[in-house]
Amino acid sequence: MKTNILVYTPQKYIQSQPNVINRLKSIIGNNYDIIHVDSKALNDEPWQDTICCLIVPNIDIDIYYDELKNKANKKIKDYVLGGGNYLGFGSGVAYVTKDLGDQRGQNSLDFFLGDYKKIDLSTSSSTVVELMPLLINQNNEPSTLSQQIQLSTDETLGYFEDVEKFLNIKTLAHYKDPSQAAIIQCEIGSGKAILCGIDLYSSLISEQRNQLIRLIISMFGIKLSQSDVIIPKLSSTFYLSSLRPALTDLWVRGVSSLIDPDGIIKIGNISFRLITSSQKPSSNQLEETSAVNDSVIKIEVYNEPPSALVTPLFNLKKFFEHLSNDRNVLFGWDHNFDFGSTLLYGEVLTSTQTILANDFKFTQQLPTGFVCVATQQIQGRGRGRNSWISPPGCLQFSIMLRHSLKLNPGSMVFIQYLLSLAVVEANIPLRLKWPNDIYAEISLDGSSKPELVKIGGVIVNSNFIKDEFLIIAGCGVNLTNSEPTISINQLITTYNKSVHSSKKLPLFSQEQFLSLILVNFENLYKEFYQNVHGPKSFLDIYYKRWLHSDQVVVLETHDNQKATILGITTDFGFLKAMIIDTNEIVMLQPDGNSFDMMKGLISRKA
Repeated sequence: MKTNILVYTPQKYIQSQPNVINRLKSIIGNNYDIIHVDSKALNDEPWQDTICCLIVPNIDIDIYYDELKNKANKKIKDYVLGGGNYLGFGSGVAYVTKDLGDQRGQNSLDFFLGDYKKIDLSTSSSTVVELMPLLINQNNEPSTLSQQIQLSTDETLGYFEDVEKFLNIKTLAHYKDPSQAAIIQCEIGSGKAILCGIDLYSSLISEQRNQLIRLIISMFGIKLSQSDVIIPKLSSTFYLSSLRPALTDLWVRGVSSLIDPDGIIKIGNISFRLITSSQKPSSNQLEETSAVNDSVIKIEVYNEPPSALVTPLFNLKKFFEHLSNDRNVLFGWDHNFDFGSTLLYGEVLTSTQTILANDFKFTQQLPTGFVCVATQQIQGRGRGRNSWISPPGCLQFSIMLRHSLKLNPGSMVFIQYLLSLAVVEANIPLRLKWPNDIYAEISLDGSSKPELVKIGGVIVNSNFIKDEFLIIAGCGVNLTNSEPTISINQLITTYNKSVHSSKKLPLFSQEQFLSLILVNFENLYKEFYQNVHGPKSFLDIYYKRWLHSDQVVVLETHDNQKATILGITTDFGFLKAMIIDTNEIVMLQPDGNSFDMMKGLISRKA
């Protein structure tokens, strides 16, 4: 399932257009990741096979002609011809239209070969748009939108002329004059382009705009939320606790050096105020403090985990109970382990990765194994330009590791492999895609042939300070949410239906699954870096889970030659492949290449 939607925005407009993304997110929901993309990315990055729609909004047409050159145009056209979806409005229409009078440029993609003309707003007939049954009567998208909608703009609009001449084009809406089409659908090869002569953002009142966008986007087969999604407000309070009170005190002492004279800890552009048990104010004091410091996030520090009434969506007490029990089962009580012993929780965060990696002066004060957890992220970070979609039910966390320089620095790349393996080793049937994606093998839509669906992923950031690397490893995995793909608990439920009751697996809670991942991860990490035999024992387990043994791929990085994947190198964790025609062995870095597993294609990342 392709879950990325790209919105082309020239670099100079990105900061001024955050509302475009937020509006689309509120309409489309959490099933898709909506990403700003500039001309450099369209030209250089392999985006075509990961997206379900490219949206080109109404911005100065000259910028399109200046920025999108032949390479980007070819990629856009090939993407649509191959089954992709294109939504353009305003200048996003003019850009792909054959005839625009004096604005005819060299970059036209010719999705519409007829005339696209400016419309005169002084005539009363141009201020009303009539929607056609093909658009408004979709079975999968009920709408209360009236058949005629009033435009609310004085900006220049456009219309399509002589649409009936083209067999591959249908009118979805027209102005009062039926010969002036306002919205059209173009069948382009195996793909589809919907072109809007009206600006979907500025030409309509809010309610009409959202409903019309829903109708248009659903024409692409994109699964929308049942109603507009309210983007959650960021939490104003985080909660910190530890397995033992001494660990909480250790953390407080560590970060106290960062407190300024106003009692604030600044982490990049985020400000925190510590509230220890002796400092917790009364409810009246809390209201006064909140009114004065709306932008300052409180971190309430607990020597003993708070009750479930304080954090109802993530029970810290249950998490630490699971952590103690899981360590006891795997290691015994005599072992000293760190991962997850101190935990920071926020219900709604930008991203756990941002909190821990935003300012390494703060990170430097954290104990190894420190974990940040969120119930929901609104800007979850993924590999490269991607972000991780985070609907409720997704488990997302980041962990800080102190990686000594005495260990092989080159082997740090294995950390993403270790964390990915820790997830799939939790007694569930999951697979690994190089370098850091987690997949499930399932049957979709009643098909007997199983398909591979992404269910999670890992990201790693690092910084070198003094004699150690500070590593922030983040993970997001669908635990109980059925969208955008499938969840781990759904996999378990399906599995349980097919086995004897004695072999049934229990469903996971957030607290239980996080504990299991952290215990597995710490075990793998310590065995890997303390084992005199190096990564061999780890790779034996890893290869049983990964998807690429003896896979034949095309290397765009090596003149599109075919190669057989041999494995991962034991020194730096590179992907090792042999070119079939020459038997040449090549090494591919995980951070420098993109692997399209479905097409067997490895491309260089820009």
